[in-house]
Amino acid sequence: MSIFNLHSNVLDDYRDFVRSFFTVADDRAREFIDHELLDEARLWPEALLQVSPSYARVASVDELADRNVILRETAQIFRNERGEPFFLYQHQVEAMERAARRESYVVTSGTGSGKSLTYFLPIVDAFLRQPTARDRVAALVVYPMNALVNSQFEALKKLRAGYEQRTGRRFPVSFAKYTGDVRGDARREIQTHPPQILLTNYVMAELLLVRPDDQSLLPQAGPDGLRFFVFDELHTYRGRQGAVPQRQMSYASARAPRWLPAGSPHLCNDGKRSRPLPHKFSGAQSRRIR
Repeated sequence: MSIFNLHSNVLDDYRDFVRSFFTVADDRAREFIDHELLDEARLWPEALLQVSPSYARVASVDELADRNVILRETAQIFRNERGEPFFLYQHQVEAMERAARRESYVVTSGTGSGKSLTYFLPIVDAFLRQPTARDRVAALVVYPMNALVNSQFEALKKLRAGYEQRTGRRFPVSFAKYTGDVRGDARREIQTHPPQILLTNYVMAELLLVRPDDQSLLPQAGPDGLRFFVFDELHTYRGRQGAVPQRQMSYASARAPRWLPAGSPHLCNDGKRSRPLPHKFSGAQSRRIR
């Protein structure tokens, strides 16, 4: 069955389902309803066709290592299951360059453009260049929902497994997720031996500021302290929820020298007009990467 036939069959079934709920005796009313259901297709919108943009590919991680943009060891980490190097888009390479200059930036590329690499790559490379204490959080990555935390946590685990299998060495950077699902001994282990990269959601990030047991997870800034603060999918924070990251940034701005927000080019959309992300939201002058 073709996709077009499937689409037509689904619409026919849905139309019959809706019509089964009412019987119209009046001929004119029935004619009007049939016209609206069949001819005007009021029950469903017109088909929407979207084309994803093709992002410019610039260089592989091996080529970046040849140019001393990243370390060879970093290039060994960011490879696929077959051991082939990741090939990066223009905005990913630009993010690496800005991070190397210790600049804050906002990534505004679309869905599926690999925005997570615009912060994981510079974080891992920075930790390899200037190692941090393994039992201290040096990068805090905040997501709007646990599903994204879990997804990125699995992606890091896949990178770790591939690296250790190829090299026979221990993965050089520690990471963990810290959500409401992490409880008991697992939570105490993270509090006692914090990872270098901590993935969490915005609610738990708020609790890091106030809960005594979590104070070890938000250290002071410095070479052996907090060095990166990331907000992923920043455009999802709207209304009262939008005040959360701003409050966290304001509190932690004296602690973290770098801010790496990634997500949509807009803070919110009220259905009539979109408002650009203000620089004051991050507490620092940020550069936009498209």
